[in-house]
Amino acid sequence: MFEGRFVGRVAVITGGASGSGKAVAERIVAEGGDVVLWDVDPDNLVRAQNETGARHIERVDVTDPKAVAAAAAATSATLGHIDLLLCSAGITGPTAPLQDYPLDGWRQVLDINLNGVFHCCRAIIPHMPESGYGRIVNLASIAASGRHGGAPRGQTLSLADARTSLGVLANRLRNARLNWLWSGNPKISATAPIGACDPDDSSA
Repeated sequence: MFEGRFVGRVAVITGGASGSGKAVAERIVAEGGDVVLWDVDPDNLVRAQNETGARHIERVDVTDPKAVAAAAAATSATLGHIDLLLCSAGITGPTAPLQDYPLDGWRQVLDINLNGVFHCCRAIIPHMPESGYGRIVNLASIAASGRHGGAPRGQTLSLADARTSLGVLANRLRNARLNWLWSGNPKISATAPIGACDPDDSSA
């Protein structure tokens, strides 16, 4: 705990009504920051606001770019600025071998876990230069590192499990950390989950 670390900072947390997003919200508030929770579940949003001490809540479907842009504008107008964005809204999706994976489930996973992050970053970034400071963290689930058809690593492992006996090989590039800086000062980090870069793992 670093008392006062986030004093004067406004943090938007997607998927903030539960799980990791809610836990991060509690920590930021405890360290002096103002938190805005975004989530698609209105009942859990109200409950989470009461439990975390968040300053503001917005019901947002991250798959809807217009709704995300409206929430960003409302957040900035209400709090005056936005300094931090944590994208933690996400779903696991169906569990199935790749060849049996339902197309609707695949589209939903991509729409929330990939497009949702894009929409939120795209909408929030323009508000960050107003304060001359910005931090963005895109959070991935540990499900991305398992034998789960909804994530690239999981797809590869699923293919390897199902097709090795037929002589079909599958492999993937390792996950990595991305840090991006630009002249407006905001920083973006995208970090693979713990264990996702296990050097002993082999998909083929």
